[in-house]
Amino acid sequence: MTSSLKVNAMFCSSILARKLFLGLMVVPLLLGCTGTEVPDDLTDETITLALNWYPDSQHGGFYAAEHFGFFQDEGLQVQIEPGGPGAPVVQNVALGRVAFGVGNADQILLAREQQIPLVALMASMQNSPRCLMVHQESGITSFEQLKGIKLALGAGKSFAKFLSQDGVLKDVQVVPYTGSVAPFLADTQFGQQAYVFSEPYVVEQRGAHPVCLMVSDLGFNPYSSILFTNEELLQEKPEVVAKIVRAVRRGWLAYLNDPEPVNQKIQKDNPEMNLEALSYGAKAIADLCLPAGLAKAEIGTMTDARWDDLKQQLTEIELVSKDLSPDQSYSLQFLQPLETSP
Repeated sequence: MTSSLKVNAMFCSSILARKLFLGLMVVPLLLGCTGTEVPDDLTDETITLALNWYPDSQHGGFYAAEHFGFFQDEGLQVQIEPGGPGAPVVQNVALGRVAFGVGNADQILLAREQQIPLVALMASMQNSPRCLMVHQESGITSFEQLKGIKLALGAGKSFAKFLSQDGVLKDVQVVPYTGSVAPFLADTQFGQQAYVFSEPYVVEQRGAHPVCLMVSDLGFNPYSSILFTNEELLQEKPEVVAKIVRAVRRGWLAYLNDPEPVNQKIQKDNPEMNLEALSYGAKAIADLCLPAGLAKAEIGTMTDARWDDLKQQLTEIELVSKDLSPDQSYSLQFLQPLETSP
């Protein structure tokens, strides 16, 4: 397998999403039998933070908190647990097997719909990295021009259901997303779902000229790379939660300022990811983490309005019920402005 294809494999998360959805069906049953528990690892002074995928730039702030000693500054010993296809992050956090996990805002609300007591604590990315990737040769530069091509999308994805309801897909032929960029590379009239920090780099290395249409520009914009925990841990160990959140927020500021030493650590945990790809990713997510108008001291922030909007959108595409209250799905209590250097 070539290096670029190996990098591509790191980003193919559709299989993970399908397995995660199936897992969400099972967790409420397990919770009903066992109840949620505060993870044992907290009593042993080692806290596990479970990633939602193989380590890459979307996890840079978590690794920076470790690399620069911010966890240690808080008196914490944190173990970062890499993810991968089928990694049961939601299930393990819900059941108290690990203390903290990484995911996206729509996943948290989908879990809450299934009575899984997860709570989002901070949002690494204010704007979603989700995009539709098309060829420059297609002449498509906007969603209004999205016509006459094949478009690979993952079945059941919340963003795909939103696009369908919004009418964006009416003039394209939707085909199953296989997790590979090979069909894209073979046909300039082919597009696919992507993350702006990943697949564009892969196809550029193979000679393609991608154009990324950001789904957030249409208004569907779930917070991404969220740090979350379970409700019981939040209630019983708020001081630990506060320390973790503070360290990770500092980590994100450090990573955005100087990603290269952290990327070397990420590569050690994920040797299939080369440093050039990680550098590309760090640059791509910088404006997603700190968009124009957001002060550095506000890194990781969330708002009630954004969560309310997302809940309404998921209700409209029939993924959550109208009775679901998003209030318990997140906590803003640890998001006071950080002290930052001038």
